[in-house]
Amino acid sequence: MSPYRQRPVTSTSLRALLEAVPEAMLLADKTGRIVLANDQTAKQFGYQRRELLAWKAENLIVRRLRHEYRRHLRDCFANPRKKSLHSGMTLFGLRKSGAQFPIEISLRRVNARPGVMVVLAIRDVTDHVRADEVLREARDRLDERIKERTSELHYANRKLQREILARRRSEEHLRFIRDIVKSSDVAIIGRKLDGTVLSWNPAARRMFGYSAKEMIGRSILTIVPPERLAQSRKLMAAIQRGERLEHIEVAARRKDGKRVPMVVTVSPVWNAEGKLVGASVIARDITQRKRADARIRYERDRAERYLEIAEVVILVLDRRGRITLLNRKGCQVLGSGKSECDLLHRNWFTGNVPRRARRAMKEAFQQLVSGKVKGPQYHESPVMTKFGEERLIAWHCSALKDESGQIIGTLSSGEDVTERRAAEEALRQLPGRLLHARDEERRRIARELHDSTAQRLALLITQLGRAQRLGAQSNGDKNRLLREARAAAGQALREVRSLSYLLHPPLLEEMGLASALRVYVGSLQKQDGIRIDLDIPRRLERYSRNIELSAFRIVQEALGNVLRHSRSARARVQLTREPDALVVKVIDHGRGFARGAAGPSGAAPHRIGMGLAGMRERANLVNGRLVIRSGKAGTTVTAVIPVSGKTREEENTHTLRRRSRRSPARHS
Repeated sequence: MSPYRQRPVTSTSLRALLEAVPEAMLLADKTGRIVLANDQTAKQFGYQRRELLAWKAENLIVRRLRHEYRRHLRDCFANPRKKSLHSGMTLFGLRKSGAQFPIEISLRRVNARPGVMVVLAIRDVTDHVRADEVLREARDRLDERIKERTSELHYANRKLQREILARRRSEEHLRFIRDIVKSSDVAIIGRKLDGTVLSWNPAARRMFGYSAKEMIGRSILTIVPPERLAQSRKLMAAIQRGERLEHIEVAARRKDGKRVPMVVTVSPVWNAEGKLVGASVIARDITQRKRADARIRYERDRAERYLEIAEVVILVLDRRGRITLLNRKGCQVLGSGKSECDLLHRNWFTGNVPRRARRAMKEAFQQLVSGKVKGPQYHESPVMTKFGEERLIAWHCSALKDESGQIIGTLSSGEDVTERRAAEEALRQLPGRLLHARDEERRRIARELHDSTAQRLALLITQLGRAQRLGAQSNGDKNRLLREARAAAGQALREVRSLSYLLHPPLLEEMGLASALRVYVGSLQKQDGIRIDLDIPRRLERYSRNIELSAFRIVQEALGNVLRHSRSARARVQLTREPDALVVKVIDHGRGFARGAAGPSGAAPHRIGMGLAGMRERANLVNGRLVIRSGKAGTTVTAVIPVSGKTREEENTHTLRRRSRRSPARHS
C-alpha cells in the first residue's frame, strides 16, 4: 500500500472532527448530497440538522452561483492525486430566511467508509469583506496623506526614511488586522480554562480600553467588577464542565473604571483529541440598546400619561376582540371607575356591546383586522355600561400594526355623543312639532269659524230673508237693499266655510285622503276656473293621520303655487300606491322656474315664497322625500312617503269619529 494513499476515515471520527471545528463543516457524496453537518452549519444557515441531511450542498448557495460550485465539485473528484482542491472559493450563501451573505468554501476529498466523499468548509466572510472595505478606505486616506506630505520629504532624507518606515509598519499593521479580525464591532477573546487571556482583538481593545499587550497573559477577571466576581467564577466552573453559555447579560469594567453593559456568549473549545482546552468569549456592547430601551420606557410612560388625561375613549382590541388597553375616560364612560383592570382581556363585543348591534360591529371589526378596509373608519354605535345603561359613542377606528406591518388589532378613539344626539333629535323633531301645533291651531280656528261665525252668518241670512218677504210689498228700495244684504251675507258665509275647510278639512278625518282631495279639487275648479285632473286609485286605503295630512298639505301648497306662479290652465294630481310608499305627484304645464331656484336648504325663490320649504318640512315629518323638477314644459312635484304594508286605521281610530254636523265644504 502506498504511503501517500489516504486512509479511510470512519464516520464516528469524522463526525467528531466536524463537531470540533468552529466553522460550518459538511460531508457530501459525489452527487453533492449532504451526509453529515455540524452544529455550526445549522446555526449559520438557520436550519435544523435533520433538515440539512439528504439535501444537496448547492441548496445553501444562491442559485446564480451554483454552477460554479458544481464545476469545482467535479474537479475535486476528477483529480484523485491532489489532497485539497479549489481552496478559497468566494460565493454567496442562502439562509433559510432567504437572506444572502458572502461565504468562502474549501473542498477536501476524503476516503470514508461509504466511499470517496468531500468535506466542505464554509466560512462566513461578511466581516472579512467589511474589513477589506475598511482597509481600502484606510489605504485611500493614507495615500492622500502621503501625497499631501510628499512636498515636505525633500527637507531631510532621515525624515523621509522615517516616513517610509512608518508607512511600511502601517501597511503591515493593516494587513495583520485584516487577517485576525472577524468582526468590527464584537469583542472576541480566547482564554484558558483558568481564565488566562490568550487572544485579544481590536474590538475588545475599543470596548474595554486594554491593549492586547496589556491583557494577553492576564486573567479575564481583570475586566470583571468586584461585586460580580462570585458570579463569574460560577460561570467559569460551568465552562470547565463543558457547558455552553449563551446571551448572558453582564457588566464589565473598563480600564478607566467605567461599567459597560454587554451580552456575552461563552463556548468551550475542544482540541483534536477531544480535550477541553479553553473557551471563546464573544461580547457585544449593548450600551446603545440600553439607552434605547430607557428611551422607549420613557416614551411609553409619557404616552400612558397622555392617555390618562385624554378626554376621549381610547380602546385597543386584539385580533380576537379582547380589550388590551382602555384609558381612564373609557373606564368612566363604562362605569368601571378609574381602573381598567376589571375590563382587561375581556371580550369587548360580548361584554360591552348590546345584542342588537353586536353582529354589525363584529363584521366591521373583522373587515378592519383582515385588511379588507383601508384607512380609518368612522361609525356610531351603542355601548353597554356596567350599570346596564346604553351610551352612544362616535368611533374613529383604524388597524393596529406591529413593526413588520402585520395587523395585530384595532385602535379606536371614541367620543360620548349621547346627549348631543338627543339634542339633535329634539331639534330635528322641532319643525314637525311646530307643524303639528300649527295644524291643531288651524283645526281650532276652523271649528270656531264653523261652529260660531258660520252659524251666526246663517242666522243673519235667514233673518234677512224673512225681512225681505215681509217688506216686499211695502217699499221697493228697501226690498232691493235687503236682497243685496242677503247676497253679501251668503257670500261671506261661503268664504268663511271655504276658509274653515282650507284651515282644516274635516273630510280628511271623516272620509280619508281621497275624498278630501276630490272636494278640495272641485272647489278650486269652481272658484279659479282651472282644470285639474285627479288620478286616485279606486280603493285607496286609509293611512295614519300624519301621512294623510302631510299628503293633503303638499297637494294644497303645490296647487297654490300653480295658481299663483305657473300661469298654467291645467294641472294634474296623481296618487300611486307602491308596496312600501305612497307617491303623490302634482304636474302643471306652466312656465316653471329657473334651475337651482330652490337652494340646498330648501328655500324657494322669492316669487314662490316659502311654499317649497313647507312641502319639504311636511315630507320630512313623515320620513319622506320631496323631488321637484321644473323646466320650460312645466313643473312636477313628487312626494314619496313611506308607509307600512298594512292599513294603519287601528292606530288612528280617534281621527275617524263621525261628526253629527255637516262638513262646511258641502255647504260651499
